[in-house]
Amino acid sequence: MLALRVEKRFAESAKRELLEKGAFARGFNALRDERFVFFPALKRVRISARHSFVQRKFASIETPKPLKKLLPYAASSYDLVGNIAIVEIPPSQHSKRKKIAGTLLRSNKRIKTVLAKASVRKGKFRLKEYAWLAGERKTLALHKESGCVFRVDLARAYFSPRLSSERLRIASMAKNGEKVLVLFSGVSPFDIVIAKRKRVLTRGVELNPAAVRLAKENIVLNKLEGKSQAYCGDAKAYAKKFGGWADRILMPSPTLAHDFLGVVAAKARKGCVIHYYDTGGENEGIFKSALGEIRNACVAQKRKFRVLGKRKVLPYAPRVFTIAIDFKLLN
Repeated sequence: MLALRVEKRFAESAKRELLEKGAFARGFNALRDERFVFFPALKRVRISARHSFVQRKFASIETPKPLKKLLPYAASSYDLVGNIAIVEIPPSQHSKRKKIAGTLLRSNKRIKTVLAKASVRKGKFRLKEYAWLAGERKTLALHKESGCVFRVDLARAYFSPRLSSERLRIASMAKNGEKVLVLFSGVSPFDIVIAKRKRVLTRGVELNPAAVRLAKENIVLNKLEGKSQAYCGDAKAYAKKFGGWADRILMPSPTLAHDFLGVVAAKARKGCVIHYYDTGGENEGIFKSALGEIRNACVAQKRKFRVLGKRKVLPYAPRVFTIAIDFKLLN
């Protein structure tokens, strides 16, 4: 059977990319040796981590019947942050929440806590509320991803494990020797994944002081002192301060980035590569609005630009996606 071979440190993000691209063969146990993980694959696809495709024999597995019965809509869609599982349970299933959570705990020994999403992201720090369902009562987790480790407090700082493949994608594009500025950096996952894989200097800017405290801890945990720095403050002020310093600027907030695009276009140096995130609806031309925002910002600052790439990143709402547009300033 076709298998994706990837180093253990990139296993989580590689599996997520296989799932996103419809290439993960369900119903089989992954294989491991001292260095690699082998995932069953339906077809060959490109992923961000270094990988290869080989042939392997996989043992089939059977999803536990209680999980099939209780989670027909979410058996494979819950998020895992460290050992905390986060589920989204529709109102029609609320009476079964405790039962669902207990089933999740029994089905995966790694899970120690089950939380349910209780709100959308809101407030100036873009936080979600969670309801405790089962296991240990906590929101703090130690999350491992792409050879990095992150302390995350879900109640105090935004973090999405679903962006692991996007973080690897940007890291693969970064070049040794670059200076990288990350706006809306949270607990610094983008900064740290890039700095772990490339010889770069990174500066992350985040308004939420709790997130910045965690970011500084994460820099130390990943032994990146001297390569990465985390700043607490308004992204607009720091874009003015560091915009001309950076060779690459990340704007990974689809709800906030458009308000800061003008100052980035004004202050970024010639040749700077910008990774801009926004939302787009399938019915209206998914990239049309974001490309218009970029064009307007650059025209206003008399800047020329070239689009390097564009992609759908994650579902954001029904028929709406988080999107990424990579572009380069030419003057």
